[in-house]
Amino acid sequence: MRREGTRWALTALGVLSVGLGLTLLARTAFVRGWGSWVFGWMERPLVLLDAEVGERGEVFFASRKELANQLQEREQQLMDVARQAAQWEQASREVEETRALLSYTQNTTLPIVAARVLGRSAPEFPDTFLIDRGASDGVRVEQPVIGQDHLLIGTVQEVFAETARVKLLRHADTRIGATLLGQRETLGVIEGLFEPLLRLSFVPQETEVAQNDVVVTSGADPLIPQNLIIGLVRSVEKDPNTPFLNILVESLVDVSATTMVGVVTGL
Repeated sequence: MRREGTRWALTALGVLSVGLGLTLLARTAFVRGWGSWVFGWMERPLVLLDAEVGERGEVFFASRKELANQLQEREQQLMDVARQAAQWEQASREVEETRALLSYTQNTTLPIVAARVLGRSAPEFPDTFLIDRGASDGVRVEQPVIGQDHLLIGTVQEVFAETARVKLLRHADTRIGATLLGQRETLGVIEGLFEPLLRLSFVPQETEVAQNDVVVTSGADPLIPQNLIIGLVRSVEKDPNTPFLNILVESLVDVSATTMVGVVTGL
């Protein structure tokens, strides 16, 4: 027991002596310089690697930002081209429609005022659109509004100083005297249904009407001339309980694509 205690004491004393020696040695300039060289040599690859990774990271993120900016520029250029194409398409359509109205004006004695469509069917004014002609241009309520090939679009509903509101044929308030092309007498009355199809009402059961017959204005209305094309007969049904035929008519005007119209300002 005594020997083991002595051995343990000597071992502890040796460890303390080595520790004290290393502590003193670490304070010398030689050891500090040698340690810096050793640890500097170990640290140098890590510093170089960190610098290279940092540079590559900066290049990567810079390239990514530059790519995003270029992509945004290309998207803006595409939007500009698309906008210009739409403007050219609308201008081309307006020119074509204006030429058609001019051709019709040259072949008729009716006074017609060309107008541009400004806006379409607001929620409070369904099945209507606004034009850039008004009272100062001779536009009056109930005057007919036509498109290409003297197709009837509707009638003037409301007039302002420089603009006017037009109601389409399908408007529920529409009531226009109509007949079949080639007939002179009034055949019935066109009524709006708030849908693409129109109703030709008050046509007697014995009247001969067939699908695809052309329906035109009869001239019975004071401000609407004869033979403005309203549309084609789509269906004819006989109801034994009424004295009249049930006739549906399809308008030939694509109002959604119409940009120029003509207002017939007098007979």
